[in-house]
Amino acid sequence: MSFHTDHSRGSLAKVLAKIAEDGINLSKLQSFPIPDTDFKYSFHADMEFEDITQFEKVIEDIKPLTEYLKIYGVYKRGEWK
Repeated sequence: MSFHTDHSRGSLAKVLAKIAEDGINLSKLQSFPIPDTDFKYSFHADMEFEDITQFEKVIEDIKPLTEYLKIYGVYKRGEWK
């Protein structure tokens, strides 16, 4: 998924705390500056969760904390054989 927060103190921490509180494992977090903005970043995250309802809950919980939120897809975790 990708999301933007405002540039206020603690805005990213609030999103990350909510993800952790909902029992989601954040397996990757990467930030990219948003072109033509001052100090605004887009955060791209990969998350691992037990079931889809857990994922849906965390998305609803973080929506009010973000300015933009996009889900690129939900994939089943692969296994090494």
